[in-house]
Parts: sequence; C-alpha cells; structure tokens
Amino acid sequence: MQPEILENIDAQRKDLSTSIDSPEDKDKPPETLIEPQTKQLSSTHLPSEFVTAVGIKKLGEITLLGRDGMKWCGCLLSRDGTVAVGVGWRNFCEANGVKLGDSFSLVFINEEEDTGPVFKFSPNSGN
Repeated sequence: MQPEILENIDAQRKDLSTSIDSPEDKDKPPETLIEPQTKQLSSTHLPSEFVTAVGIKKLGEITLLGRDGMKWCGCLLSRDGTVAVGVGWRNFCEANGVKLGDSFSLVFINEEEDTGPVFKFSPNSGN
C-alpha cells in the first residue's frame, strides 16, 4: 500500500478507537448504517472503520440474520481495497423488504469459526 493510504488508515483507527473506548459505547456491539444507493442491490460496501472495529481479518463466508431471525449466507469480497458484502446480499435485501434508498443498520453479533462474522439486520424507524 502507498504510505499516504496507510497513514489515513492509521488515523481512522485512532479516531475509531477513541469513539469505541468512550464509556457509553463499551457495552454496545459495533454497527454500521447501510444505505443502498447503487442501481441494484447486488452488493454493498462496508465502511473501513466498521471492518476495523469488528476485527475482520479475512474475506469469505459470513452470516446475516434477517428481521425474522432467519439466517442468510453471504460473502465478503474486496475490490480496490474496500470490503463489500456480495454473494447473497440481493436475496437478503429482498427477503427483508429493503428497497433502493432504504437505510438500515448491520450489527456485529460475533464471529463463528465455521461461518465467519455474524451480522444482524436492524431496521431504522422509517423502514
């Protein structure tokens, strides 16, 4: 990686660690706001701060828990240094009533050895 990119990542980690270390956030699991803005719901990018906070170190299989608790398999992919949820994302969005422009949160639950990270769908009040 280029030095300026590494410096930017280090600065983001410092900002993130400061917010994570605040007392009101200690018991709250990491979550990120998702706002599908692309022409199709085939994938979505995860903010680098969220990926760092969750501690994702490898790409591959993940589990997504829907509104009703149903499990969906997904896959973390990387393109141009960003991490995205790809395979399985479209079906997950359709099953949970997510439309283009809707926003919701993904909450990190835990990491399981056989299925990787587990994220829970959390609708915003407007959805």
